[in-house]
Amino acid sequence: MEQILELYGRDTLEDKFNDSNLFRQLSSLTPKKMEIKKRDVLTSSSDYIYYIVNGTLAQKKLGVPLAVIGGGSFIGLNSFLFQKNDVEKYEVLEAGTVLAFNKKDTLFLLLSLQEGWLYLLFREKKQNEILIENQLLLYKSGQDRVKETLCQLAEKFGTPVQEGWIIPRCFNKKFLADYTNMTLNSIKRITEIYIAKGWLTIEKYHFIIKTKGGDDPWEL
Repeated sequence: MEQILELYGRDTLEDKFNDSNLFRQLSSLTPKKMEIKKRDVLTSSSDYIYYIVNGTLAQKKLGVPLAVIGGGSFIGLNSFLFQKNDVEKYEVLEAGTVLAFNKKDTLFLLLSLQEGWLYLLFREKKQNEILIENQLLLYKSGQDRVKETLCQLAEKFGTPVQEGWIIPRCFNKKFLADYTNMTLNSIKRITEIYIAKGWLTIEKYHFIIKTKGGDDPWEL
């Protein structure tokens, strides 16, 4: 992979072989539109590759969330590179819509492209980087873990408003506890600290990072 990075350059790879461009490449195929409901589970062992139109899913292993995926992303592509027993599971956190592409048709199309295999390699590399970042997060203090997780969720899935960033309701204290590998009591204690500092508030079961005019949520 490092040789490929040297040949193309990281910026070129990210611009050319991202999920948006892959979706355009698959436009000649006819996907099946599916509505997904909260707690539905999609797996990489199915006959389909899924493109998330909207909605939020968590990649889980043994019930523990490893990564969060939202609209504009594919899931299941790594099944082309894994062994059959390496099954990825994705639980729906927020209802939405996915497009299901036949797995065989997708693979044939990718292999017909001169550089189609790069979509798979670069996709796997990006996913591994996310998993490594999440693992490194576990070595930080509890307060840092909670703050960084909330900021990441705000940047990727939050809604900027005048008083700050509203984080979707699905990212509640229970989710934070599982995602950061902490107890629910620890999450409650740490969020209360940030609420007392004026950086965080909770309204209608939503975390809200309080910043001025939707500024960077990382500012404390």
